[in-house]
Parts: sequence; C-alpha cells; structure tokens
Amino acid sequence: MYFVPVFAQSFGASFLDLGMIGSANAFAYALSPMLIGLLSDKCNRAYMLASALILNILMTVILGLSGSVRDILILWTLGGVAYGTFWPTADVLATELAASSDLVREMGSYCIAWGVGLLTGPFVGGYVVQMFGFTWLFMISSLVLSGALGMSVLLFAPTYERKTARSTLIITTKPRSARKAIPLYMILVFYSVVMGVIDTMLPGYANSEGLMPTMIGVVFTSFGIARVVMFAIFAMSEEYSQVMVRRALSIGSATLTLGVLAIPVFPNFVGLLLVAVLLGGSAGVVYPLTYSLVSVFFPEKKMGSAMGSYETVLGVGFAIGPLIAGLVAAIVSIQLTFVVTSLFAIPMIMLAMFERTY
Repeated sequence: MYFVPVFAQSFGASFLDLGMIGSANAFAYALSPMLIGLLSDKCNRAYMLASALILNILMTVILGLSGSVRDILILWTLGGVAYGTFWPTADVLATELAASSDLVREMGSYCIAWGVGLLTGPFVGGYVVQMFGFTWLFMISSLVLSGALGMSVLLFAPTYERKTARSTLIITTKPRSARKAIPLYMILVFYSVVMGVIDTMLPGYANSEGLMPTMIGVVFTSFGIARVVMFAIFAMSEEYSQVMVRRALSIGSATLTLGVLAIPVFPNFVGLLLVAVLLGGSAGVVYPLTYSLVSVFFPEKKMGSAMGSYETVLGVGFAIGPLIAGLVAAIVSIQLTFVVTSLFAIPMIMLAMFERTY
C-alpha cells in the first residue's frame, strides 16, 4: 500500500497524479463497504472473507504488471473495490466471534494483528523494492495473501458459526439511534482526510526528499509500531466513561494536528521518523475508540451495516484528502499541502471536546 505512490513516481507521476491515484482508490473503497456490510448480514461471512482475499490477490498480481501512471490509476481503483470487500467483512467477523465478556480485549487483539501487518509490510517491502524491484514486491505480496486465503478456506471457514456480539468498550445503557452518530461520522471524515494524505502523499514526499525505499519502509514501520502500542493499551483496558472518551479523542486529534504540521519542518529521515511515531500514536487512539463507538448506535443484527457504514465514511475521507492535497501541491507546493491537511484535524478536536452525544 505505502509503495504504490513510489511505484507511480517511477513512471514520472507528479504529486497531482498521486492525489488522483489515492482518491480513485478511496472512492472505489467508499462505494463498496455498505453493500458488503448488508450482504454480510445475510450471507456466510467466512466465504465472503475468502472471496475478498481472492480479489485482493488478483489485484496485487495485475498491479505489479503496470507499465504507466494510467495503468496504476485504473488498477488501484480496482484495488479500492478489493479493500472495500475485505475490511468490512473482517471487521464484523472480529466483532461477531469475540465473546461479549472479553470483547474489549478481543478487539484490541484484532487491531494489534492488522497493525503488526501494517508495520511489518513497509519494512520488508522497502528492502524488497531496493534489492529486487517493484515487480518482486507485488509478487511476494500476492503470495502472502495466498497464505491468508489458504488459512481462511482450510482452517477458518469449516469451523465458522454465525453469532452476534456488541462492543462493551464504551459504557452505555442501550443502543442509540444511528442518526445521533452524525458527530461521530464527522470526526471519522476529518480523521480519514488526514490519514488519506499521510498514506498517499507522505511516501511520495519522502521519496522526493531523497529517502531510499528502505528508509521509507522504516518510517512507516515506526508509524505502525506506535499505533500497535496504543492498540495494546486499549486491549488491556476496561470500559471507558464518556469523559475519558472525549478526553482521549481530543488528545489524539491534537497530536494528529501537530504531527502533520511537523512533516514539512523536518524533511529528513530522522525528522520523518519522529513525526511518524507521533502520527501513529494518534491513529492508535482515534481508530479503536471510534470503531467501538459505531457499534453502540446499531442493533446486533445490523453489525454488518454498522461496520459497512464505518468503512464507507472512512473511504469518503480517504478520497477527499489526496485529491485536495494533490491540487494544493500542483498549484502551490507539497509543503503547503501538509499545512492545509492539518486544518482538517482541528474540527476533530472541537467535536471531541464539546459534542455530548456519546
């Protein structure tokens, strides 16, 4: 994921091109989760997970055969559909299979699992790109996904039994109306705008500043480590009161703002490494809290729809962020892009501090 922008730059992609590639991927991603979430409420989720992995394998193999920026734009758009099929299914399965009494820790473990993957991938990927090239990166990635598919079909699907569970991370008396979740979805949109810019533009920016692929991999690995550490803290925690949730979201949003502002100030390996730690820690606070809050507003039988709505809202922000960033970079400069992006994190702070819906 993090090396697709760098891969596009090898064909001469500009920062505007990177923004368009990231937005196309995210728009496709945003359109998929609600439909997939609804289907997962009616179909066998174990086989839906396997189907999603097959889509991701095909997309990864074909992406490795790209020969131009246009190829990457088209194929990364299809990649958004593949992602949008996988994540809502995995999210609701994790919620469904966890015992209600241990849901907080189970969801923490789930976040740690994919967080470890996202910190391992850039480190290994940077080494593979630098030593062997991008084609090997995509081929090896497809083999890893094939291993996941094998485990899904042989180990998970035969023992899968459908059941339901509700998040107990947030203290609540009863499920609330989904309409009251609008402020939460607003926070998610602003959060995903910022994260979309980080995922799409930061790798290209680091590459333009002369960082080698291995260095870029280490930067995003440090991001992943900080995020996993925060996930682990939540995994060991008990229930959170409304005041604690508001305070944690406010602090996470504030550090996200500072981290993005610091990117153009420290455009070297050490500086971006430290910035990545700050950003990863912020993401590790915002994601598990908002993820758990969403399930509070939906009944158990609609968990697929809940996770679908969560991923759709994230996809909208991921689509808006790179497009705005690419335009600002093309018209003014890439440095100003990160300053503008930081402005999207400020409403998160305001909503978290003063919104009393939760």
